[in-house]
Amino acid sequence: MATPITVGERIVLHLAQYSKHLNDFDAPFEVSQDGIGEALRISRAHAAIELKKLKEAGTVTERIAHIRAGPVKRKVYFLSEAGEAKARNLKDFASRQGIEISPLLDLKKCKGEDLWVQLNPESRSLIAKAAVFRKPFKRSALPQTTVSLLPEDKDGMAELPEPLRVSIPALLDKNALREAHSFAADYWLQEGDYVERLHHLLLANRNLEAQMLLSARGWQMARYAGTDLLASLKEMGEVLPRYAKEVRRIKGQAALRNADIKFGQQVAQDMMLTGDPEESIDGLELKGRTLLLEGK
Repeated sequence: MATPITVGERIVLHLAQYSKHLNDFDAPFEVSQDGIGEALRISRAHAAIELKKLKEAGTVTERIAHIRAGPVKRKVYFLSEAGEAKARNLKDFASRQGIEISPLLDLKKCKGEDLWVQLNPESRSLIAKAAVFRKPFKRSALPQTTVSLLPEDKDGMAELPEPLRVSIPALLDKNALREAHSFAADYWLQEGDYVERLHHLLLANRNLEAQMLLSARGWQMARYAGTDLLASLKEMGEVLPRYAKEVRRIKGQAALRNADIKFGQQVAQDMMLTGDPEESIDGLELKGRTLLLEGK
């Protein structure tokens, strides 16, 4: 494994991108403590500690400046001459060690394809799993890596920028994508978010478990969930006979809750064609309720 780049060194590399703004009246947000912390996925407090060390070492200079488009002045940081030399040395070191610099800096500015080719297998696995999550998740659920790749808030929750959540899954082969969704499905089981679990179970091709989940908890899910659950229900393929009746009932409830008249009427028709007297009556009731929603 390549020698790690420390947080302090990442700050030096980050600030090296903004040296051209040293004499500007308005400083970019990225050279403030908040901006540095946000870009490097560390807390503001952590950034302040590291900046204090760099300032004492003569690597950075500190001044008060207006932040662009901001109403107040803040402390901003730029590299000193010694800091500029350190940045050049770090870039040379990273090149010799085969360490790509851009993932160490602002993840928001990375394109999915560019980021992907720079990652080692360990980091690719981590980013792949993180990319399929639709909601913030606990950073501790994924292994730590030599370099911090995931944005993490003060509560320890992580979430990739939306462009990466779109582009990274498109780069994965089918097996890797299923593995990532399977990981997310198991995570949400532990967290008790069954709507998210259903979403990931379906995308992991764990269809039997998805049907079992709906049989056990689907009615409760349908009463309170919104369009995310409805979208998952619409994507369901063939359901085993032992679960089919309950799944249709849940689909109908979700359709009513979200006022999806077309889907509700489709489900009602399916229920009436089952030949089950009880379910046929439920189908007629569902059809009537969709007609009321339609104003008929």
